Amino acid sequence: FIFFLKNIKINYSFFYLICAYLILFFWSIVDANDQIRYFLIMMSVIFCPMSLYYFFNKINFSLFSKYLILFSFFIIIISTIFSYLNYGNNPRISGIHNNPNLMGMWLVSLLTIILYFQEYIKKYIILIIITCTSILVLLTGSRLAFCVLLLILIPFFVKNKIVTFIFFIVSLIYFLFGGDFINFRSVEVGSAVSDSGRIDIWEKAFICIQNEPFVGNGMLGAQNCVHSGNVHNSYLRVLVMLGIPLTLLFFIMYFYFIFKAAISSANIYIKFYLIGLPILFFAEDYIVGFASPFFPFFIFIISLYLYDLKKSINSI
Repeated sequence: FIFFLKNIKINYSFFYLICAYLILFFWSIVDANDQIRYFLIMMSVIFCPMSLYYFFNKINFSLFSKYLILFSFFIIIISTIFSYLNYGNNPRISGIHNNPNLMGMWLVSLLTIILYFQEYIKKYIILIIITCTSILVLLTGSRLAFCVLLLILIPFFVKNKIVTFIFFIVSLIYFLFGGDFINFRSVEVGSAVSDSGRIDIWEKAFICIQNEPFVGNGMLGAQNCVHSGNVHNSYLRVLVMLGIPLTLLFFIMYFYFIFKAAISSANIYIKFYLIGLPILFFAEDYIVGFASPFFPFFIFIISLYLYDLKKSINSI
């Protein structure tokens, strides 16, 4: 661990991310519930990025990137074909996740990784991937994933003005003529709460927070107090579990890490993805969802952030 820190030569913002997850593990011990889950989450945040960082430094990174892009491209094409064949029965596509919001997050995370490696592949392949991914995100009906998609594509559109113009024209056609056969749910951000069915769960969560504002309802507060395994909001989920003081401390540390990453010299797509995380946290309980597809992507992207930061520092 000490060797890693000396070798990587980055600022210590990574410690703040570790400390944030340490709070969850600490409170699980105090509450005597779900210790294994939060121990595994904490250890994954600490050691998986380090292991992957070491792995990136030992392999042929260019060759690895090409294989990863090829595999990702294959997955997106298969997802596109599957979604097309099943669109009549499932207008909100969810793929293998059985949850359209998770599918949207999965697509946005995968696209971020592909954009990170775009220098290793041809531009027309990147355009195909962006097009397919954007269509799939729209078809998931996930509003917050759609917002983050637009966020992480900003650097690409700024750099590629012709592509931006074409995207604008296609989007205009979509809005003007797609209403009769395309689900507009993903772009109707204003009604994200009113028609999502989450308002009842959130009202129960607020009651639980009011009942125990300082110490929370424990790590199983969602199940025992809200009576739902998924609060559909990371902020409310953590508040229900930890109470207001520890929740504030948790997110101060978490967002400080994001802030330091955003002003660093790391890859711009990773920075925009991390900036978009606070938006995604309004959608699902991603922070505590060790088994959700968010967490592996998060770990991998943090690893790329550490590797890219070291690479950018060495190039100075």
